[in-house]
Amino acid sequence: MIKQKYQSVLDLGTELNIQNGDVFEENGVLKIKGTAKTPYEKNIIWDQIKTVGGQNPSDIKADIKVSDESVYHRHTVKSGETLGKIAKHY
Repeated sequence: MIKQKYQSVLDLGTELNIQNGDVFEENGVLKIKGTAKTPYEKNIIWDQIKTVGGQNPSDIKADIKVSDESVYHRHTVKSGETLGKIAKHY
């Protein structure tokens, strides 16, 4: 099943709390859509899609929108973090 192949993408969407999500299969292609909070979250979803399906997968179509384009991502600094560590992460 195509949905099982991309289960890690669906799990990531749940973990990131993607809004307005929808997933369905049509003619052997998994179609997903939703709204990520930031471009960073959209990018990590696409990275996971490429990890599973390759650089140009033909068995999945994703329409991921972004609700806040004003920043790349919002990060709350935690004790022990450095600017260098945060910068490497993003």
